[in-house]
Amino acid sequence: MRFRSYPRIGGPTQPMAGTWVATEKIHGANFVIGFTADRVTFEAQAWKPGWLSGDELIAWALRLVNPARVASARSKVGTDPRAIEDELVLDVMIDLAAVFADAWRELGSAREAELQTAIRTAATAILGAP
Repeated sequence: MRFRSYPRIGGPTQPMAGTWVATEKIHGANFVIGFTADRVTFEAQAWKPGWLSGDELIAWALRLVNPARVASARSKVGTDPRAIEDELVLDVMIDLAAVFADAWRELGSAREAELQTAIRTAATAILGAP
């Protein structure tokens, strides 16, 4: 995929056609733009990676399960829904362990199983029930 550049905020603007990706980091916050064919959502939360509870970690996991990530998993493993879910669980959990290392270490096996179930359930909702 070739990304198009865009003018910096506050700079000159011109109409742009095609797909574009914002590449600026908003410091001190995690800012998410989610989109589907008919909806765009914006979400932001203060960045505090060392202080997450198990419930907050699950909430972050659910933010990471989205149509784009499902499509990425599908591109890696094919069209089998179970394989897509397995890849998505692995992908999301790797990201959580890397970004929220302190919370991840405190998770425990029961909460990890709960986290995997939550990710799988969210993926199934996007993929459609079998």
